[in-house]
Amino acid sequence: MKIKNIIISALATASLTSCVDLDYSEVTTNNEEWVYQSPNYGIQRLVTSLYARIPNGIDKNFEGGSGATFATACDEADCALSNSNVRKFYNGGWSPINPFSYTWENSYKAIAEANNFLEKLDKIDLSAYEYNNDFQAMKNKFELFEYEARFLRAWFYFELVRTYGDVPFTLKSLTNDEANQLKRTPAIEIMDWIVAEMNRIAEFLPITYVTELNTDIGRATKPMCLALKARTLLYKASPLFNTNNNKQWWLDAARANHDLLVRADGWGIKLGRYADIWGPDNGDGTEVIFAEKQGALSSWEKYNYPVGVENGQSGMCPTQTLVDAYEYQDSRETFGSRHAGQTINLNTVNPYL
Repeated sequence: MKIKNIIISALATASLTSCVDLDYSEVTTNNEEWVYQSPNYGIQRLVTSLYARIPNGIDKNFEGGSGATFATACDEADCALSNSNVRKFYNGGWSPINPFSYTWENSYKAIAEANNFLEKLDKIDLSAYEYNNDFQAMKNKFELFEYEARFLRAWFYFELVRTYGDVPFTLKSLTNDEANQLKRTPAIEIMDWIVAEMNRIAEFLPITYVTELNTDIGRATKPMCLALKARTLLYKASPLFNTNNNKQWWLDAARANHDLLVRADGWGIKLGRYADIWGPDNGDGTEVIFAEKQGALSSWEKYNYPVGVENGQSGMCPTQTLVDAYEYQDSRETFGSRHAGQTINLNTVNPYL
């Protein structure tokens, strides 16, 4: 009798489920169609994700950076934390068989995202928003996305070239098989492409977004394009790549940097006070051309504050060599020159005051 009831119950269940819509799918991710039909929550986030891949200079220089910068990888500072990954730069832990792969992986992910976005620009349709009060600002913003993505793609290729030299190069989306078969392109060819790309897109980007209807900060600008062009040409002319000391390459670099310098003041870009590069507003300094801003965080301070300060871990400690290079406020004399050859008794005097 129990078996009969189970069979009847099963048949009833089967008859009910046969009416379920088999096309229904409860997913937690958004497909491509949804992304391109939702400009503000879809397309805009595709571009935002590109910006999010820019290393912030603190914990994305290498895996597990936490709060150490490259200052502790050279003679500017020493890291007091024995377990810090920055020590791998000078203790033999960093080598061709054990590289920091962040630049490689992160850059190619960004380039793949940029290629995919640029290939599908024609799918962007803002017609549903044309009667909104802010439509003009929205339209202007979305028209710039193409050039912002192209700038970022070039910037990430620069990061790869200056780190690795010859690297795989592509301007289209690839399958896994195509990516695995891609050969390396000579570094000089990629740098020439970066320069040409900056020349092509610079005129379409604003000098600043302060005067734009949409005043977002941190987005690609014309000065950023000219700065990337100038720096790329400087790397190309350097002995690292210019093995035959081609003087024309040096001239190209000088002209590109001069072009940027003569325009900078008119754009409001100029040397500021040294103190302005410290503090929460340092990203707004007059000499900053391109910077990624971080939110209100305290992890870097905790990592580097002296152990005598609550939660301080000591972290990076400036070397005397670095201190010796600093000038006094009352003269151009450096600390090192003023105290050259002296033995200083720190119990009786405070030369660092």
